[in-house]
Amino acid sequence: MSRPLKRSGPIAGTWGEHYLTGGPVYVDGQRVTGNRETAMGESKGIENLHLITYDIEQARYRDHGPIFFENGQRPAYVNSIAVGKDGNAASRAR
Repeated sequence: MSRPLKRSGPIAGTWGEHYLTGGPVYVDGQRVTGNRETAMGESKGIENLHLITYDIEQARYRDHGPIFFENGQRPAYVNSIAVGKDGNAASRAR
């Protein structure tokens, strides 16, 4: 889990949306591009995974930033997210 996500603490409130989305990866200031064409369900290349939350009551959108494993690697092929009653988010990745 990335430091910004750890610092954000549990996701507060019960009236909100939680979404995982991909974002670009930059190395030495250059965007890393992937393949132009891939098979259905196949990744076009590496991407940063971001947790996005939207608090409906406060109409507040928040990008918690890229998510990384404790060893610094990026999660790949993440297709779902679960949010517990305590507000902590969990997902399965490769």
